[in-house]
Amino acid sequence: MRRLLVSALAVLVIPGAAHALTCADRTPAAITTVAPAALKCQAAIASEGAKFLKAKMKTLAGCRANLKVPTGGCPTAKDTEKIEKAATKAADAIAKACGDDAAQAGLTSSYAGLTDDAPIASCMLSQHNVIGEWIVANSNGASNEAWPSTGKDRASCIKEINKTAWQVADLALKYTNNCIKTKMKNGATGDLSPACIGRFSGGNFVPPTDDKTAESLAKLFTKIQDKITKKCAPVATLGQIDTLFSCPGAQSVADLQNCVICEGYDGAADALEQQYAENGTFVAHGTGAIQAAVDAAAVNDKLLIGSGTYAEEVVIATNGLKIVGCGGATNDRPLVVPPVPEVNGRGFRANGIDGLVFQSIALFGQDNDGIRVSLANGITFRDIVSDGNLQSAYSIFPVTSNNVLVELSRVFRVNDAPLYIGQSSGIIARYNDVRDSVAGIEIENCGSAQVYGNYSANNTGGILVFKDGSLPIQLAQCHEVHHNVFENNNTPNFGAGTVAGVPDGTGMLIISVDTTPFHHNIARGNNTFGLAFVDQQLANFGPPFSADSVPQDDYIYANWLTGNGASPDPGVGFGADFVSLFIGSAADGNCQSDNIYDTQVGVVVSPPGVPALSACTLPPAAFPSCPAPPVP
Repeated sequence: MRRLLVSALAVLVIPGAAHALTCADRTPAAITTVAPAALKCQAAIASEGAKFLKAKMKTLAGCRANLKVPTGGCPTAKDTEKIEKAATKAADAIAKACGDDAAQAGLTSSYAGLTDDAPIASCMLSQHNVIGEWIVANSNGASNEAWPSTGKDRASCIKEINKTAWQVADLALKYTNNCIKTKMKNGATGDLSPACIGRFSGGNFVPPTDDKTAESLAKLFTKIQDKITKKCAPVATLGQIDTLFSCPGAQSVADLQNCVICEGYDGAADALEQQYAENGTFVAHGTGAIQAAVDAAAVNDKLLIGSGTYAEEVVIATNGLKIVGCGGATNDRPLVVPPVPEVNGRGFRANGIDGLVFQSIALFGQDNDGIRVSLANGITFRDIVSDGNLQSAYSIFPVTSNNVLVELSRVFRVNDAPLYIGQSSGIIARYNDVRDSVAGIEIENCGSAQVYGNYSANNTGGILVFKDGSLPIQLAQCHEVHHNVFENNNTPNFGAGTVAGVPDGTGMLIISVDTTPFHHNIARGNNTFGLAFVDQQLANFGPPFSADSVPQDDYIYANWLTGNGASPDPGVGFGADFVSLFIGSAADGNCQSDNIYDTQVGVVVSPPGVPALSACTLPPAAFPSCPAPPVP
């Protein structure tokens, strides 16, 4: 089971720190000194990028800390205006410093090959915008509101994490940028990253060789550790860390420190790469420009797509492409719309192509899907903004694939699911905002899905995690669904096919899933069910039914289910905060404990008289049958 927010674990050893940190291995990109004519331009790129990133993180974190702003309400219109103003100011300063062609040509990044300075700010700030979104999302989760039976200590811990997370990224970037600027000014040669940034390698942090920078980073990390210990240790004593939506999944103060410091430092390393070592090819707006660039690209190329509207249906046939939109800092991402006539009804599609990354792309109104990828390994969807115009079936649509990541995306107004993952294995879906559709999030016939930090509202159903007996891949196990918010999902069902059966007013619908913990989710204001846990037969989900349709070894615990079931779908006839209906018994290992709810309906058809769900302790660290196998 996933316990921490990092992978490929290594140990970060910092002299004088409270204790060792546990961070992911990372070797930053090589950074080399620019030509003398480009020093002023490069300095502006770095300083203005850092200023914008700080403004982005500080503004967004401030909104999240303001409990008067409703859950799902950040950024406000005022916040967005402030962030965009900071981006425009940074772009103007970069244009002023880099407007001379010789200055731009002297850069060591791929921007040196352009004669237009505008893409530097547009593309770099768009990627910085994603860093800011990630750091604030990771350090706040889906909600900062109070959890029942907790008090000031928990609120104080959340406030500290909210503040210190963006400060780590900001100050780490400041110290490393100062080092790089000085060495470039002094004409240093070779890769400056070992001197100014350091790296994670072989289980240890290798500090930068520049003594001043190494000392500054060590003091920063120790100070942040001390602050988190002071504010969050009382929460650990009370046994409440698992209720935090900040750093979702953390179990200890050390986990919180890892979450804040490792992700902040990693964000700074990403920003440095974007400032000094960009290697993407800029794609200027034009008719058929994205398809032409995709066709011309080599394996593992990065394409930086300029702002503008593209009436295209892009087919990808090259592994490892990174399709990254510019303009995201000012909400001017490249917008992909259907051509006239529409042929396939998909903005992007790929079949059997591995390692694709889609980032900061906007889509509108495709007949079928925004982005569809099938039979692939290693797919990333990040900062996708999609409006299906109540016409598309899916916005983000990976199927029969392995190792899928969907994060930081805002998708809405489709007639099936804006975020759908089907017949796939090895999945992370986190920090997404899904609204105004039939099924907000669908995890169908999948294995090993981590679903956390998402916000789903104003759909017919907030999330569906289920197994369909009619599909060839019969997976539905080894998930973990936690620290999400599903509220006010009361849109009348306007879908067709499978989702047409989802009752209006459903928060969480779980059908025939095995070996999965569902915990610390909020489901509220859903008119029929807060959480419904059923099998295929009693859900009338078939025939055909799966050979193994009885749920087994599911742990439903510590969810907050409130204000649900007030106006049930007439087709169901009843509602409740917590509903469990299935053919089976407590011997199947399903259990529930510590859920907070007012109303419950629980029935087991066979054997009669057996409680639907027995009480349970915490699930095992790993189920013997997990992880789920990859899909063929």
